[in-house]
Amino acid sequence: MSRFSPQWPLLNESRRKVVEASAAWAKNLDTIVVMLPAMDGLTINQAAQTTGWSPRMLRYVERAGLISAERSPSGYRLYGPAQLQRLRTLKELLARFDIALSDVAFAARMARSEELERSVQSWLAAEPRRPEHVSTEDWLRFEQEKHQKLLAAVTASSPAA
Repeated sequence: MSRFSPQWPLLNESRRKVVEASAAWAKNLDTIVVMLPAMDGLTINQAAQTTGWSPRMLRYVERAGLISAERSPSGYRLYGPAQLQRLRTLKELLARFDIALSDVAFAARMARSEELERSVQSWLAAEPRRPEHVSTEDWLRFEQEKHQKLLAAVTASSPAA
């Protein structure tokens, strides 16, 4: 009769290796050696300590689509070498060009959407033009009133603070 149960083949294999190693090295089977499988990556807190980003910022970076962390079987984020390198180079990019994370997130969105890119390019290239039905003298007042109406509409639709 075997000391190992056929119901747990992985545990049995690990246990067999431990028993063999213990027998070969110490001849003392009263000592139990636990061998854990290698982790596939760092948890969010470990990655935060390693990279200097906070866990909250790591979640934001992932939500913005700038990196994609793998998930453990229990749902925890795991950051491997590729994600850690992307976080390091992202930090360098932000510092080098003195830009915000939201700038990079927007650039990524623009790279994924041709329509968004065309719309932004069109807006950047456009020259301001006075509406035909508004006289030159009234143009400034027209724009001010339009903005006041837009602000009033937004304020009215916002939940009370």
